[in-house]
Amino acid sequence: MRLNEEQRELWADKLMDLANLSVAALIFGALLSTSRPQWDLLSLGLTIYFLLAIIATWLRR
Repeated sequence: MRLNEEQRELWADKLMDLANLSVAALIFGALLSTSRPQWDLLSLGLTIYFLLAIIATWLRR
């Protein structure tokens, strides 16, 4: 898929927004919903965040 510079910047920006939402939903939700942290949701949230952040950084280069 060929993207021009403006499209790449838009995709990168939206992927970072999605990464931030995944952190909010999975990590903060897991910490606030129960008395014990759910480690599987915490690790899933961090994994999704880092993957999306890496892709967004790659798109911005």
